[in-house]
Amino acid sequence: MKQGKERNFQVGTIMLCCLLCGSGMTVGMIIGFYMKPYVRPADYEYLPTTHLALTPAIPPPCPASSSSSPALLKEWIAPSLLMHSMTDEELMWRASMVPRVADYPHKRVPKVAFLFLTRGSIPLGPFWEKFFKGHDGLYSIYVHGPPLYDVEASDCSVFCRRRIPSQAVHWGRSSMLDAERRLLANALLDFSNQRFVLVSESCIPLFNFSTIYDYLMGSNHSFVGVLDDPTKAGRGRYSQRMWPDVRLSDWRKGSQWFEVDRKLAVEIVSDRKYYALFRDHCTPPCYVDEHYLPTLVSKHYGSVNANRSLTFVDWSRGGSHPATFGRRDTTVRLLRRMRSTGRCGYNLNSRSVCFLFARKFSPTALAPLMREQKGARASAAYHNMTDEELLWKASMTPNIEKYPNKRVPKIAFLFMVRGPLPFAPLWEKFFRGYDGNFSIYVHPHPTYNESVPEQSVFYGRRIPSKGVGWGAISVVHAERRLLANALLDFSNEWFVILSEACVPLVPFSTVYDYLMKSNLSFLDIEEPSANSRIRYKDNMLPHIKIDQWRKGSLWFQVNRKTAVAMISDQTFLPLFGGICCSDEHYFQTLVSMKFGAWCANRSLTYVDWHGPVYPNRFGKSNLTLELLGKMRGGNGCKYNGKETTLCNLFARKFVPDALDVLLKWGREAINQGQNCFHFIQTLVSELRQDVRWGAISVVHAERCLLANALLDFSNEWFVILSEACVPLVPFSTVYDYLMKSNLSFLDIEEPSANSRIRYKDHMVPYIKIDQW
Repeated sequence: MKQGKERNFQVGTIMLCCLLCGSGMTVGMIIGFYMKPYVRPADYEYLPTTHLALTPAIPPPCPASSSSSPALLKEWIAPSLLMHSMTDEELMWRASMVPRVADYPHKRVPKVAFLFLTRGSIPLGPFWEKFFKGHDGLYSIYVHGPPLYDVEASDCSVFCRRRIPSQAVHWGRSSMLDAERRLLANALLDFSNQRFVLVSESCIPLFNFSTIYDYLMGSNHSFVGVLDDPTKAGRGRYSQRMWPDVRLSDWRKGSQWFEVDRKLAVEIVSDRKYYALFRDHCTPPCYVDEHYLPTLVSKHYGSVNANRSLTFVDWSRGGSHPATFGRRDTTVRLLRRMRSTGRCGYNLNSRSVCFLFARKFSPTALAPLMREQKGARASAAYHNMTDEELLWKASMTPNIEKYPNKRVPKIAFLFMVRGPLPFAPLWEKFFRGYDGNFSIYVHPHPTYNESVPEQSVFYGRRIPSKGVGWGAISVVHAERRLLANALLDFSNEWFVILSEACVPLVPFSTVYDYLMKSNLSFLDIEEPSANSRIRYKDNMLPHIKIDQWRKGSLWFQVNRKTAVAMISDQTFLPLFGGICCSDEHYFQTLVSMKFGAWCANRSLTYVDWHGPVYPNRFGKSNLTLELLGKMRGGNGCKYNGKETTLCNLFARKFVPDALDVLLKWGREAINQGQNCFHFIQTLVSELRQDVRWGAISVVHAERCLLANALLDFSNEWFVILSEACVPLVPFSTVYDYLMKSNLSFLDIEEPSANSRIRYKDHMVPYIKIDQW
């Protein structure tokens, strides 16, 4: 019995175990079925593996393709999504990473990170949109707003999905500093960001994007305002509890709106020591955002800081907050004042551009800002094209030669300058009265942005530009950029390259006729000397041989056909990248080899290479009228196959003090005309009592007018008018009509019987009655 009971117990136990095992497996299968959608395949990698295999082992999956590695690395070094779940401590730790390997593993373009610290929306967003337009890949945007603000920008906006994880910010508190560090840290996650600019929703850019980009990328310093303020609002805010880490002598004040490079940005987010001191001991009336960064930078990184902010702020009205500019305040004059506030240091040099941004602008300022921006860009000179896009568009030529609309051929004057145009007043006089016959394009250094009066012919004629180095290929790029911009206007038929040191030698009408009637372009091309031949490189073979190498002046005057050919080249240009003084060889060699029959092999710009400096400079001390005459004539030359004494239309290199002399001579010529006119007015006034209708005094007055006009030998036609006369056609029509006429115009008819009685017998024998 006992054995039977034990057997039954064992059987029951086994059945119970089987039942439990079966139930467990059933429950496991059910759970696995329903949980499968919620478990990621990657999670299985972390589950423990068993060494017992009841079924044949499944081969392990193939390792991930190597092509996925760059994608993962790219996402790590340039996150596409800004939202994340990191705490501030984790974020700062991640952002503080600096690679020990200096070389970047991928090709990258340095970017400027714009850090928007806002209280909500960005009311001046449309203005910023136009600022960023056309510069994708050169900037990043990060927005720190209130955490509860959930209004997202439209999908087409540059601000779309650019918000970072944010926390509440209180004015004057350490939360303001936390927000700034948070913006910096998020931007540092993208290793392409090299410069970091803190702005608010009330900030605006004062210049175009390319100017600001080049200014920042070209700087050797960061820009943090640092001031040792001994007043109550400065040193008076210092707390002794910061001693000894921060002493009173270390205490600094400055604007919170900074611009820093990547190295300094990493140091700011890496700091824990001073951050804790200011967080705990700088509370109102000590404002941490005005003291933390200036003190930190001054104490440890002063050598890399320019000690100034790039954001203009007006504190002249007093109070705790700066001046706010609204719709009525925002004028062209205000913006110019902000752009040109004097001079300041830049890379150990002095510059006139001190501020790139400005605040504080209210939402009502948007309309006048947009109008000003539209006015500044409402010219053929402005566009957002890259050089590649520009050259491609400019190279287009119509197969149909006849122009579809009536047009007047124009000369495009291409000014390649480093800064201001000291001879602008002279050029203004040169162009005056010839609107519609010329176009102007100015290529200055990108960082130069002095204001130009609206009434000036140079207003709004600046093209998108890049830096130019003497003797470098960048000079050629600038010339091609100028040509390409001018070619976009199909009315431009001739193209003249000039510098700020060039002046005209003859009036505009002479230049216009000389170029428009020429059969050839004008480009100085000559065989180089032995010293110049050493600039030739063997890597130019087989495209350019040593005997095809040419040299010449870079100041050319070319027609439209030649200009299109010059900017369309893609074969020769890459060969000149490392050539010394490539601007003296590239166009000369290209045109000589490909389009030599189109060129007169001389320039129309006089340059003197025989002085004590190269080229010789002309100023007040050595400039004479005889010298200008010599410049025009040169040594004689050919024009359309015939000998001529007018060989040069322009000259260089003139120094600024020559302006007064040139204007004086111009004024003397003008004054002579004015004095002559004054004399005539005086004479007519004196005769007015004797000038009576129908009397001989009318004839005397006409003869007097003619005689005075004849004193100017340039006058070829003479038109008598009264105060009651008006022109019926434009001046150009009158000019062409008279100059092309073979006859003069004087109304002559045989008199009627009533008029014959005016004849007098004493006129015989000089005038007979039938001659009356």
